[in-house]
Amino acid sequence: MEIIDHTPYISESGEISISNQILATLKYGLEWYPEIQAQKIVIDNLNYNLNKGYTVLRNFELPGSEVTIPLILVGPAGVSVIVVTTLKGTYQAKGDNWEVLDGGKSKSAKSNLIVLTTKMARAVQLYLTKQGIEDTNVDGVLICSDPGMQVESTRPIVRVVMRDAIEHFVVTLNRSNPTLTGNTARTIINRLTSPQSTEPPTSEVEKIVAQPVDSTAEVSALDDVFPWADNSLDFEFTDDPSQDLEKPFSNTPEPIIEPSTGQQAHQPNSKQFYFDKKQWILLICFGVVEITILLVFFWMVISNS
Repeated sequence: MEIIDHTPYISESGEISISNQILATLKYGLEWYPEIQAQKIVIDNLNYNLNKGYTVLRNFELPGSEVTIPLILVGPAGVSVIVVTTLKGTYQAKGDNWEVLDGGKSKSAKSNLIVLTTKMARAVQLYLTKQGIEDTNVDGVLICSDPGMQVESTRPIVRVVMRDAIEHFVVTLNRSNPTLTGNTARTIINRLTSPQSTEPPTSEVEKIVAQPVDSTAEVSALDDVFPWADNSLDFEFTDDPSQDLEKPFSNTPEPIIEPSTGQQAHQPNSKQFYFDKKQWILLICFGVVEITILLVFFWMVISNS
C-alpha cells in the first residue's frame, strides 16, 4: 500500500522526535499525538492486510480549502474517508445521531463524530466532482482505536468500526467487488495531490451540494461544507468560514464516561484542563528534556568562557 503522508512534524521514516512532539503539542494541543498514534494503528493494519492497489493519504488538506482529512483510502473497493477517534466509553450511533450513555441513559454528545465523518466524505466527493471525476462515491468510516470504546450501532449514516473489528473491515474491502480500475484510482490520487483547477464550483456541483446529508441538513454551496473549526465536531454547514482553523487535526474529546447506576459523571468546565496519567507523564518528560537542554547549554557557555 502506498502511503502519502502530509502529517506535520513527522520524519520521512514515519517517526516523530521528542522536540517535534513538543512543538506539535504546543501548536495543536495534547490530543494531537494520541490521535497520530491512533492513525498509525489503523494504517499499519491496512498496510499489512489490504490487497495490492491501495493508496492512503494521511492528514491531507484539500486544495483550495483549509480542511484537513485524517485518512483518505483509494483503491479497487472505492474511496473512503476514515476518521479515527481515541475516545473511550459507551456511545450510540443511530442514523445521524451520536449519543453518549451515562448511567443507563443516553444524551446527545457535544461532538457529533457521525456528522463530522459524513461532512468530510461529502467534502472529498464534491472536490473530486469539481476536478471532473464524477460518479465516484466516497464512503465515510469512523474507526474507534481504543478497546475501551463501545458503540451500539443502529443503521448509522457512516460505517462504525470497533478496534477489534478493524481486520474484519479490511477483509470486507478485499472481498468487495472492484468499483475503481487502477487507472481511475491513480487519476483520483493525481487530482487530489495535483489539482487541475481551484475555480469556484459549477452549477452542477452546487446542485449536488444542495442535496441533504440527512433528512434535516441541507447546504447550498461548496464553501459551506468546509468551515468547521475550533477543534469542534458540533458544527453546521452554515458556520462562519472565518472561524479559527489553526488546529485541523484534533477533535474536541468527550469526557471519558463509563456506564454506572448511581454515580453521576463529572462534566469538566470548558475553561479548565483535566489531564490523564499519560498526559501528565508526557508533560513531565517534556519538562525534564527542556531542563536538561538548558543545563547542557549553560555548561557549554561556562566551559567556553
